[in-house]
Amino acid sequence: MRQENVQESDDSLPEHSEGIRVGRELLAAGLIPWWPLRLVFSVLGALLMVRGFSLVFFVILLPITLASAMGCYLFFAQHSSRRDCRLLPVCTVA
Repeated sequence: MRQENVQESDDSLPEHSEGIRVGRELLAAGLIPWWPLRLVFSVLGALLMVRGFSLVFFVILLPITLASAMGCYLFFAQHSSRRDCRLLPVCTVA
């Protein structure tokens, strides 16, 4: 992202978008660190070259995929239930 692209669109943002402005300023100044992403891909590449695809698949890709799928399902289950849903009947004491 070039400097001119960052500064020209700040005026069109609403007032509550301060985080977007700060992120664009950090990106324009080159202060967003990219080393964690490079480190992850370097480790993945090294494991892939040394041990092969099976290690990378069973140690990294499969667990991340399963955890992401479970997280997506839990988010869906928590946010798609009806508000008036009762799991247990209401107990009335006479």
